[in-house]
Parts: sequence; structure tokens; C-alpha cells
Amino acid sequence: MTDNKKSPEKRLGTKMQIALMLVCPVLMIAICSVLIWFYASVAVDDESFSLPREKVLPKTQVSAQREDILSFFTQVLENAFESGEVHISQQNNVSVSEISSDMTEAQNSFFKFVVENLSGEMAAMFSSDEITYGNKAELFSLGVIDKADEFVFETDEENKLYKIELLYNLPKEDSADGFFPEEDIEVFSLVEEQLGSLGSIEPKIRSLNFVKVYGEIDFTSDKLRSMKISRSYSVCSDVEFTGDLEALGSVDTYFNVLFERNYTVEYAGIEIEQDEIILTANGYDNLSVIAGVDENASAGDFALTFTSSDEKIATVDENGVVEAVNVSQTPAVITAELKYLGNTYTDEVEVFVVVEAESVSLSKRSLEIKAGETHTLTATVKPKKATIKDVDWYSLDEAVATVDENGNVTAVGEGETKIVAVSVNGGHTVSCTVTVTQ
Repeated sequence: MTDNKKSPEKRLGTKMQIALMLVCPVLMIAICSVLIWFYASVAVDDESFSLPREKVLPKTQVSAQREDILSFFTQVLENAFESGEVHISQQNNVSVSEISSDMTEAQNSFFKFVVENLSGEMAAMFSSDEITYGNKAELFSLGVIDKADEFVFETDEENKLYKIELLYNLPKEDSADGFFPEEDIEVFSLVEEQLGSLGSIEPKIRSLNFVKVYGEIDFTSDKLRSMKISRSYSVCSDVEFTGDLEALGSVDTYFNVLFERNYTVEYAGIEIEQDEIILTANGYDNLSVIAGVDENASAGDFALTFTSSDEKIATVDENGVVEAVNVSQTPAVITAELKYLGNTYTDEVEVFVVVEAESVSLSKRSLEIKAGETHTLTATVKPKKATIKDVDWYSLDEAVATVDENGNVTAVGEGETKIVAVSVNGGHTVSCTVTVTQ
């Protein structure tokens, strides 16, 4: 029997609040100026600088903060690219649009054909590569990071991510040094080659308009999770139809091409997916393990082993099968160890061997209470020797009555609801019908 319910964590924190009295606008401006100067000094001098957990538009911040954030991003990328401990998969997306005006219907039909051909050929021309474990990555030159014209930094608390977007505005007839300049020329040439199939052409503009770099970083580990590099091109040419198409005359063409490289980053390592394992004596469970190794790796390329901190409580075999031995008030710790790429990675999980809960009862199965009053329900887990006697409390309608973690029921509004107790071990349930009157 396994119960993967995660026990709630209690974290203590200290918050300091500084109350400033409003004396006059001039004094407020002076105080804010001093604080900004102080923050900038700390951001520059303190090596333990940590990024703020809030949306930041760095153009509105002190320059020191911009430098720290970009330096942090550069370091994260360098760690990923240079470590040899990442697997990076790549997927390309190409979008081609022809936005010329003043075309006849016949001319437009031929250019639609060109657009379709371009999209297919560009997707085939730039392969979707991957970087396997043990190899260094060279996605682009890290020296360009701090040259961004604009950037946005924000925090996604729900997914535990930092998100950074950099924008590079580029002049006409230019390539972004460090961002695949050889491919820029291929894009221009391919567009003009396709146009040349219709007749003679006179190139006017070959422009890489902008480059965007987007990165997502796990802020619990400061590891890169994904990246996207987008490049926008414009190609303008005069096209004079020739041969069988001569009657179509000539036209100015203007093509936009958006090319995107999407990268997903995975790290070498080991992870046990269970938060904890609860077993009864002689029970067993299989460890759910994710090993970060190359999918083509042979058995000789890595070693995966499992150990128990106390085999009198629980054992684990070479396949990750955990077996309970004796009931204990303390858990055994099962450790998974992966040796790969010359490194050792570990993860662990606590295994509790318990006397299983068989049922749960309540001090009352029905309760009538007036709005605003409180009453405490008591839950009893059986048998008496059950190791885990904790229960979780729920109200099916909190507009009628609420219940806290200790079974204290508070009547809120007139009506009827059920207060439910669920044993943490075994998931046994029992309910009390609560009627609230005015």
C-alpha cells in the first residue's frame, strides 16, 4: 500500500516592514533617492545577489540591476552549454508571408506557390538537431547577451520559473553577429532563388529585422529549462516575369520570414518521483525513478544502484523494489544513486512501515449549531496500534460551515453541509452532518 500524499510543510519566515511617515513630497523624494542609491550599491557589491520574485521592466530600473540580471542569464547559459550534462532537443518553425500590394489575381497565385515552396524548403534546410549528454552546446555566442536593446524579466511562481526575453533591433542590410549569420545569407538566397524561377529579379532589400531570445529558468535550481530564438527577415525584390509568364508583367515583392529555433533542456541526474512511501509489514512498492541518461546509452555507460539506510525496517533490491520488514516509528531512507559521465547523482525517499489504519470515527455524526458558534469534532483512527493517526478535514460547503486542521467547526450561514474527516493512512472517511440555524 502506498500513500503519496505530501505532508504540508511549515516554513518560518521573518518579514521586516519599514513604515515611512508622510511629511512632505520633498522629503519623500529624498528618502526614495537614498534607497535607490543604496540598492544599486548592494546589487553591485554583494556577490550573493538574488533576482527579485516580481515582474521587472529593467528599463525603469537602475542600470546595476539590468547588468546583474543579464550576467545571471549569461552564467545560466554558460553552465548549461559547457557542463556536458545536458540533453538539448531542437525543433524549428518557419513562417513565410508575402505582403506585396497592387498585384493582379494571376500574379498573386504564382507568389502563393512561391510561399508554399519556401516554407517547405526552409524547414528542410535547417535541420532540427539535438545535443546529447556528454557534449558541449554551442547554440550561439554568449557575448551578445548584454547587447540587447530591450528585455523583460518576470517570475512565474506557479511553475517556479524565471522568464527572460531579449530583443535585438538590427539595422537594414545587417546580420546579428553571434546569431547564425551564415543562415541569414541562406535565407536571403533561397527567397531570391524561388523568385528567380518566375523571371528576372532585382534585389532591393535583404534585412534581418530583429532577433528575440527567450529563456525559461527553474528558479529552484537556477537551471535552464527551455529557450527560443526567433529571427525576422524581410526580402524585397523587383520581379519581371519572363518566358511563358511574360504577359504577367512586373511587380515589386515583399516577403517576411520568421524562423524560430525551440530548445528543450534536460539534465543528467536521478529523480525518485514518490514524495514518501507508506507500507505495512511485508508490503512492497516499486520505486518510480527517472534517470537522466541518453536514450541510446548502454548498460556499461552508467550504473544505477539502490540502498536502504536500515534494512531492519525496509529493504530495496537492484530493480528498485522496496519491501517492508518491521513496523517502526522512524522511516528507512531509500537512496537511488546514478553514476554517469564521471559524476555521481543521488535522490532519496523516506519509507514508513506502519500498522495500517482500518477505520476512522467521529465524536458526533450530526451537529446543530447557530451561525457564529463553534464546535470541536474529534476523530479517532482505529485500531489503537495504528501508526499514523492523522486526519485531514474538509467542509463540503464553506458558505455554511468551515473546519480547520484540528476539527474546529465554525458555523457561517444558514443551511446544511457535511464535515468530512479522511485518515492520512488508508484514506478512510467519515462525515458529520452540520445544520446551521440563525
